[in-house]
Amino acid sequence: MYGSSGIRTNVQAGAGRPISRHTERISRQRSEVNLKDDSLLRTVSDRFVAEYEFADYFEQKVLLKRTYLRREWCIAVVVHPTRSEPQGDSRYRFWAPIPELGGRHLRVVTLADKVTILNAFPDRGFKP
Repeated sequence: MYGSSGIRTNVQAGAGRPISRHTERISRQRSEVNLKDDSLLRTVSDRFVAEYEFADYFEQKVLLKRTYLRREWCIAVVVHPTRSEPQGDSRYRFWAPIPELGGRHLRVVTLADKVTILNAFPDRGFKP
């Protein structure tokens, strides 16, 4: 259903705001990522998925802002990081390359327990 301005009046994934046709198309393209060839994801079993939690901030803000991200990628980065370090505010950073992101490194930030994932984003400034 489209309003007079050409903006859809339905709401995307509970975001509470109208979406344009362009945004809808981009989101659909990003969600069509083929995960079968990712060797990093093959190491993340159902056992690991059950052990990790996602903060409300991650669910409500990060996934809506970065629709291309996958929870499995975040868990894979924490399980098999290229590098990890404490962040200084009772949080930890983990990096690992993600083939579906063109080999760019995904940074995942967890709480001090290293189980609750708080934030994730492609880190343009990461140097291995």
